[in-house]
Amino acid sequence: MNDDKTPMQDRWQVVNDLFEAAREIDQAKQRAFLEERSDGDGDLVQEVLSLLDAHRSELSLLDGVAGDALSLHKALDRTGENVGPYRLVRRIGTGGMGDVYLADRRDGEFEQRVALKIIKRGMDSEQILRRFRSERQILARLRHPNIAGLLDGGVSDTGEPYFAMEYVDGVRIDQYADDKHLSIDERLALFEEVCKAVIHAHANLVVHRDLKPSNILVTGDGSVKLLDFGIAKVLSDDADGTALTRTGASVMTPDYASPEQIRGEVVGTSTDIYSLGVVLYELLAGIRPFQGAGSGSRGTAAPDKPSTAISRVTTDAESVSRARRTRPDRLQKRLRGDLDVICLNTLRDEIDRRYRSVEALLEDIRRHLAGLSVRARGDALSYRLTKFVRRNRAAVAATAIALVVLSLYTVRLVHERNVAESERERAEFEKQKAEQVSSYLQSLFNAANAMSDGYDPDAPRGPNVPAGELVRYGIARLDDELADQPDLQLEMMSVLGGALTAMGDYDGAVSLLERALALARDTSDPESMPIVRALNELSSAVWEGGDYERADSLTDAALRMIRPLVADDDMRLGVIANDAALRKRELGDYTRAAELSGEALAVFKSVYGDEHAFVATAMSNYGLALRDAGDFDGAEKWMLDALELRRKIFGKEDASIANSYGLIGSLVLDGSGDAVRAEEYYRQSLRIRREILGDRHPYVAISLNEVGAALSAQGRYEEAEPLIAEGLDIRRSVLPDGHPHIAYSLV
Repeated sequence: MNDDKTPMQDRWQVVNDLFEAAREIDQAKQRAFLEERSDGDGDLVQEVLSLLDAHRSELSLLDGVAGDALSLHKALDRTGENVGPYRLVRRIGTGGMGDVYLADRRDGEFEQRVALKIIKRGMDSEQILRRFRSERQILARLRHPNIAGLLDGGVSDTGEPYFAMEYVDGVRIDQYADDKHLSIDERLALFEEVCKAVIHAHANLVVHRDLKPSNILVTGDGSVKLLDFGIAKVLSDDADGTALTRTGASVMTPDYASPEQIRGEVVGTSTDIYSLGVVLYELLAGIRPFQGAGSGSRGTAAPDKPSTAISRVTTDAESVSRARRTRPDRLQKRLRGDLDVICLNTLRDEIDRRYRSVEALLEDIRRHLAGLSVRARGDALSYRLTKFVRRNRAAVAATAIALVVLSLYTVRLVHERNVAESERERAEFEKQKAEQVSSYLQSLFNAANAMSDGYDPDAPRGPNVPAGELVRYGIARLDDELADQPDLQLEMMSVLGGALTAMGDYDGAVSLLERALALARDTSDPESMPIVRALNELSSAVWEGGDYERADSLTDAALRMIRPLVADDDMRLGVIANDAALRKRELGDYTRAAELSGEALAVFKSVYGDEHAFVATAMSNYGLALRDAGDFDGAEKWMLDALELRRKIFGKEDASIANSYGLIGSLVLDGSGDAVRAEEYYRQSLRIRREILGDRHPYVAISLNEVGAALSAQGRYEEAEPLIAEGLDIRRSVLPDGHPHIAYSLV
């Protein structure tokens, strides 16, 4: 070595290389060897000597055990001996305190092949026995399909304790992944199983402390098994649940050990998270984080990103890439971004900067595989938007069209204050408003596409997700870009708030539409159409969120305000009357609901004639009013007519058609009690809603509950239960606590 100290970015590699070389030398000669190689660097010598001492602690836990005894043991193969009810077939592993044998049960009770661990002869000190019993106790508390479990235990005829474990006929995880040429996604799926095993161990207050590929085997059928809890520790059950333990001089595998293990400091579950990060890094990049020239210091700087570490592989990058069914350039692109961040987040030197739990690590892996934003990258809007756009450009384009159509529809419903004095002026005003809204929406998608280009070259695969991220991006821009255009700002709040309501984000919709109402009151006359519109749109979001009384109050206010502002046949009056009818019906005021439904139907027919979507909606709602009054036959006629009109208007599956099927199913079940027929209608509604809204929308939960109710009415409870449970899960995940629909599912 030269006169300069080893650079920090290379120091760990030097320590590791010296450790590997020195442990092959007789202990008495190790210090001289290190001093010769360290060129006077006393700190370096002490670092390596401390690692060697730790390594020997497992190989010699009793005072005074001579190296000759250990050497002698290597020749003592006990194959063929009987231990308890087992016959030892062959030795398959050896450690500091015990050997592991493949063994067969020989007592005739049943056939069983096990991995039997027994203390080495001559090493049965009290300290060794305590550690052996500790390992057996740890295994006894772990029961998980991804952990090789404890099967039996006892004491041999010669007084040696043993325990029998599940025998795993498999290969180490990295070798399995390479032999099978698993893709990156397949390797991540395999790693998920490892995480599940560690999560189970941590839930039982067990830290493994020696996670590495050789302790993670994969069987022929692809099952992952976690092995070797020989140096695991059981965490004391502290009051705050954050118990930790000290490593002391515990054995470790330096390449996979956490910094706190290396330093002999307190360790906990974060120690396993670090080791999992090393395993994941190696699975993905074919190299360990600090392996090879130029690797980063483990103490002060993060290792290279996996996507750039590929160039450091000791074998050629082509073979590493082929083992992952790709090319080097594609492999780098695949790892760049999320996987870089996930790996490095596990390998933080500071414990509090790593993932807080293995569950959090697993969640990010699953989110990445699903094409969602990962938590470790934070909530930067540009990143989340990019993830959405890259997942499916076609979906973004379709959403853009949908929002433009929504804006055109909304603009058509109102004209602001008394700006337009004539029909021509009003038409021109609405045309300009529609163009402004369309232009603003288009700017959102242009921005999205601009951010996506070049940001994530290898777009992740995954299912489509709701357009909520893009809508919220538009909301974030409102105050900055439209502050001097309150009319357009109010229009966009209405459009985007309606979109959030349609997507099931009721809290977000209510928040935005409350802002819209405040803006309307600040910029409009005390009783004017902008306020009417803001009241009614807020009412819809509040209604969907489950606060029925507040929604009814808001709609009543809108209805009172609009009557003196418009003619009796104004379409806008019909819209609010129709909404008010729904509110009254839900609150049990059936007489008033029927009056308002009839008024809305008359207005819509006057404006649009007999064939229009608004007319179909009013017909369906009038049928509901008849049902509530006890006229089931009349109600079914109106609802079936509404269904046929909707089919004629839309010519294909539509959300309103799904609504019709669901309402008719409820009518049939409540009226005639024909649960079989009701089930048919409900399943049609469920099918359409899944196709249009996806699997996690609140309306899908409604249909699941309805199908479950029809099945229950037929006595088909085993079929009903999972559907209702799925609906309950959706509702709990997307609706606020206390929402009535959650109660419906529970009932």
